[in-house]
Amino acid sequence: MSSLRRVILLTIFCLSLFVDAFTNKWSDHFLDSIGTDFHQPASIVPWVLTAYSLNFGSFLLLAGRVSDIYEPKPVFVSGLFLIGVLGIGAGFIGTIIGLIVLRALQGIGAAMTIPSATTMLTAAFTTL
Repeated sequence: MSSLRRVILLTIFCLSLFVDAFTNKWSDHFLDSIGTDFHQPASIVPWVLTAYSLNFGSFLLLAGRVSDIYEPKPVFVSGLFLIGVLGIGAGFIGTIIGLIVLRALQGIGAAMTIPSATTMLTAAFTTL
């Protein structure tokens, strides 16, 4: 594997880890406006964050095991696809419950990217 390809892979995997961390924390700053836009009480709105974090943590080990049993590349691509498509869907959703469900599914997609990215990154840089 050429060093240019390794650098490209490193960039892709680091960006995916950044997207996971950013997706987890972006809505901290927007909770008030989410509550205002959806006309929801302050007790419901934090579930937008909690649903993502709960599913991310819950599915991390399972996604790692799936990545180990099967190839990590399709797991990684599926996770990024879930994050992207559900993020677009979350932008058009009209109810707070729909937003919470989409954020929960995004957490599963993020859990799929972390272990598979780590596996592929390790494989790319251990065979020098």
